[in-house]
Amino acid sequence: MNNCQNFFIYFTLIFTYSFVISQDIPDVRYEHSSALINDKLYFFGGVTDTTNSSNEVFYIDLSNKFDIFAPPFKKVSIGMPVGDNLGTCVSSPDNSAIFLIGGRMTSTSTAVYKFDPINLQWTIPIISGFNNSFNSFINRQEINAVIDSKGKSYIFSGNDYDAGGGNWSYEMNLFDVTSMTWSTLTLPANVSPRTEYTATLLPTAFIIYLGGYTKLTPTSATTKASFNDVWSMILFK
Repeated sequence: MNNCQNFFIYFTLIFTYSFVISQDIPDVRYEHSSALINDKLYFFGGVTDTTNSSNEVFYIDLSNKFDIFAPPFKKVSIGMPVGDNLGTCVSSPDNSAIFLIGGRMTSTSTAVYKFDPINLQWTIPIISGFNNSFNSFINRQEINAVIDSKGKSYIFSGNDYDAGGGNWSYEMNLFDVTSMTWSTLTLPANVSPRTEYTATLLPTAFIIYLGGYTKLTPTSATTKASFNDVWSMILFK
């Protein structure tokens, strides 16, 4: 092997190594949440090998093509005010903000934070009908929210992590990010609560809830929800 070949291999190795270490590759994690704003897909918090509730924020710019085996993660310089996992996120219809909702937050001063992706600012929004001192939504976890084109987000069931997951929610919470209002509906008697489910908003204005865990009664054992047990809700007009 001649000197030219040796130099080429050396240069390639150095370039590859420099490229890899320059990427903001997140630590392995789970129980994180995500939201899409324009062409950027954001990832929030989660559990890593070094922390139970990370406050890190990463994103991938989807406007450019990339290798799916080496996604170009970028770390946001300003992390979340709290660590969080098992929460959920929604993006405002005008793509101006992302709302982090619930989960195992490392502070219980609120259960909702607002992120401005342009100015990289986190704030606690003032929400009419959401009393942080007495609201039962504080400590709510294992939830998934959907949001419609008018800014109404729907957060179904979940449980209370401060009670070791023992207190299950028999309610639907409605958070209007446009009017900054919060309301709560009690679930019908024939609807069982769920955690760790998927929530999908269809073009027909139905929300489909599938999978996860459920309880037939407040005192019954937790069971895995059958995929034959699909619950749907029609959105308010």
